[in-house]
Amino acid sequence: VIGRSTTGWKARVLCKFPNYSRFNVLPRHLEFEEAYKSKLNPMFRIPPQKWGVTWDDLDSLGSEAADRFYARDTPNVYAVVKEVIAPQCRRRHVSYSILRNPAGLTCNTFVSHAWSESYFQFVEDIRVYGPDIQDRVFWICFTGLPQTWPAENLKVLLGVTPHLSPFSKAIDNCDDFWIVRNANSNMFLRLWCLAELSFASEQNRKAKIIGSMPLRTELSGVALMANATCTDPDDRLILTDIINSSSTGFRGLISKAAKADSGVVLDLSARS
Repeated sequence: VIGRSTTGWKARVLCKFPNYSRFNVLPRHLEFEEAYKSKLNPMFRIPPQKWGVTWDDLDSLGSEAADRFYARDTPNVYAVVKEVIAPQCRRRHVSYSILRNPAGLTCNTFVSHAWSESYFQFVEDIRVYGPDIQDRVFWICFTGLPQTWPAENLKVLLGVTPHLSPFSKAIDNCDDFWIVRNANSNMFLRLWCLAELSFASEQNRKAKIIGSMPLRTELSGVALMANATCTDPDDRLILTDIINSSSTGFRGLISKAAKADSGVVLDLSARS
């Protein structure tokens, strides 16, 4: 479909949605095309810095998760996304943040974290260590990004380079950067977490360190950079290159973020 001339299906889509051509990529599934009726999908119309959720949104999601997982102690974010968020968002082809706040909410706090954490512990850590929690609007990847889109369509939304991705744009527009660690897994073994740390460092941000690390885990920045990975092979190559080209002090910065006590504010600037 992608390779057809503009006299066929592609021309009809461009005619029907005249602004869509600026993305330079067409959806591969007719099912996905349905998300664009009358106007572009809200995920393209609303800028990434407005894909925010409030504390009340997170608390409401926690209540839904508690009802859904009543027989389990601590569902992780993967499970909450699959069984609570995705069923609600699938029909409208949007993220949880836009489902809850259709006009979008401008974020002021970017939260970096790993999905293997307990969702309940995640929100509890934010509640305990986050000041003025009711005034916060959070940018969190699992609520900000649409979790039901096919991978190839999600890549359109993510952009051609991580520096132009929703992650980078959100960090640039948020006042605060929080790192929420967890006891289940070492978040610094996730490439996207390292990339977020790198983006924040480039912008000379300070990070609030929240939560605990697993016992007997790797804390060396050199080892963490060498062993970090992600799900998508294409992302792995690009993110590895970005992280390896970071400042010479970035490895030490990773170690500091991994070793810091919860509640510490860490200077992420290259000069620190």
